[in-house]
Amino acid sequence: MFSNNSLAVLAGLLAAGGVFAADKAQQDGGKGQTPQAPTTRVVMVKECVPETYQCKVVTYKNEWVDENVRVCRMVKVPETRTRTVMHHEWVTEMRQVTKKHWEWACVEETKTVYRKVTTCKPVTTFVTKVEDRGYWTCKEVPTLHSRLKMAVGHLCASKGESHHVSFEGKGGKGETVVSKCEPCIETRMVRCWHPCRVTVQCPVTVMKKVTECVPETVTCMKKKLVCRETVCEKPVKVCKPVCHTETFTVCVCRPEWTTETRQVCRKVPVESVETRTRYVARCVAKEVPIETCDTCEGCLTGKVKELMGRARGILGHKKACDCE
Repeated sequence: MFSNNSLAVLAGLLAAGGVFAADKAQQDGGKGQTPQAPTTRVVMVKECVPETYQCKVVTYKNEWVDENVRVCRMVKVPETRTRTVMHHEWVTEMRQVTKKHWEWACVEETKTVYRKVTTCKPVTTFVTKVEDRGYWTCKEVPTLHSRLKMAVGHLCASKGESHHVSFEGKGGKGETVVSKCEPCIETRMVRCWHPCRVTVQCPVTVMKKVTECVPETVTCMKKKLVCRETVCEKPVKVCKPVCHTETFTVCVCRPEWTTETRQVCRKVPVESVETRTRYVARCVAKEVPIETCDTCEGCLTGKVKELMGRARGILGHKKACDCE
C-alpha cells in the first residue's frame, strides 16, 4: 500500500513538473531559455523532541507502630541436687609376700663320663712288594781255556811247554792256570737266571693298640646355688576407692514467657502524581542546499530536478515515520 501511494505521488509530481515547465516556456515567449535550478530542497529529518507527561508513583514510607509481642527469656533458677562421689584413699594392709634368696647346697648329680679304654686289635694293611718271578735256562759259554787262548793266542808256547797264567777270577780271587799246548774243550754249558720283576700287593695283619672312650654314668655331689622361697608378712599401701554422697546447688536455665510492647517498623504505601519529561523521536522538515551541477543536453530541467528532490524527501519522511 505504501509503495502504491508513493508511486502515485511521484507520478503526480512529474506531471505537475511537466505542466509547470510548459507554462514557463510560454511565459518566456518561446525564446527557448533554460530555467534556473533551485538552490535548496526540503528533507525530513528524524529528531528526539522532549515531551512532558504525568504518571502515578507509589512510594513506601517507614511507620513505627506499637505492638504487643510475646517474648521468651531464659531465667536462671537455683536447684539442689545430690550426687555420689568416689575418691581414692591410701590404706596400709599386711600382706603375705614371697621372698626368694639363693644359697649354696650340696646336690647329688648324675652325669655321664667318658673313660678311655685301650685294647689290642688286629689291623690289616696292604704292602707293596716287588717279586722276582724269573726262570733258569741253560746257556753255552766259552771255557776259560778258550778265553785265555783268545787273549794270549800269539804268545802260546811250543808243544810240551807249560805257561803259568794268573787272572782274577770270580770273587776277586787270583788263580793260576797252567796251560799246555794240548787240545781243550772250547765251550761249556752254564745255567743262567732270567729275572722278571712283578709288583704285588700283600696283606699284612698287625696288632695295634686302639684307645676308645666308653660312656659311664657316675653319681657325684656338687655344690650349687639353690633358690629358696620364704613367706613373710609385709605392710603394703593400697589405693582403695571410697564412695560418699554430697549435695550441691546449681543454676538451671528455664524459659519464661512475658508480653512486651515494642515499636515495629512497617512499610506504608503512598501514591503521588509526578510530571516527567521524556524524549520522543519525531520527523522534522528541514531545508538544505542543493549541490549545483553543469547542464547538458541529456539532463532534465531544473524544475523537474527540484520536484524529484522533493519527492525523494517525502518518500524518506514516510520511511522514517513508518506511516502509510
